[in-house]
Amino acid sequence: MHVVPDTGSDWMLVEGHKCDNCAGDKFNADISGVKEPVTKRSERKYGSVIFWGSEYRDKVCLVDSPDACEDKFRFFLIEKSKARHHYKGILEPVDGIMGLSRPELPELLYNRKKLKNKKGYKTGDNLFLTIADREINGEKKQKIFSFYFAAMGEQSFIDYYGYLLYNVRGQSEKNIKWLDVHTPDYYWSVECYGVSFGKPSEMTSKSGEKPGNSYRFEEESLYTLFDTGASYIGFPKPYWDHFVENLIAAASVNKPFT
Repeated sequence: MHVVPDTGSDWMLVEGHKCDNCAGDKFNADISGVKEPVTKRSERKYGSVIFWGSEYRDKVCLVDSPDACEDKFRFFLIEKSKARHHYKGILEPVDGIMGLSRPELPELLYNRKKLKNKKGYKTGDNLFLTIADREINGEKKQKIFSFYFAAMGEQSFIDYYGYLLYNVRGQSEKNIKWLDVHTPDYYWSVECYGVSFGKPSEMTSKSGEKPGNSYRFEEESLYTLFDTGASYIGFPKPYWDHFVENLIAAASVNKPFT
């Protein structure tokens, strides 16, 4: 089945065979899965889409290999979905969502805007971190997973248990930039101090000044999270006009962007 790796959510969601308004491949958890002891169906909300279903445990594999599987992994089986507004929910060829957020409760959010943790809500497990948290053939694996995003129509992929230098620019460790994430936090989050377009330069320009390649935010920094399940860059509305001005200015100099 095809799932979207989503660092902005926590549960593994899979379309179930009893879901009438789900398209494409569906999973029959009644064959091998074990249903969690819950009294009624629960729901999961993703933006403008609501999913209803039940929690199960079963063997889940990233690929067909023993070192990429986890027995009795918890996941959410979708039995019904409803999309609001103009959204249509999960579309083909996607059959589910693989939540990859950090294994901390929502009330531990670093940015102090605490989520209302629903009574009885359990966070899902990160499959990559779960698999890496055990020894395989006597070897302890690295708790690292990395994404390679290619252009539309090209092959994107994920490395787990670390990363391959072959996929790093220049095949050099020097080109890997490590960021200190907030701890504790439910999201993979950092502090962002500015924006750079095209070729990086010193961030001397500020909002309201003449457009340039880079500029700093008026605030000291902005709480920023990495969400592989989203296809856009979101930032505060006050920076929109200056963002567009700098983007246009950089586009006239850098063709294409580097």
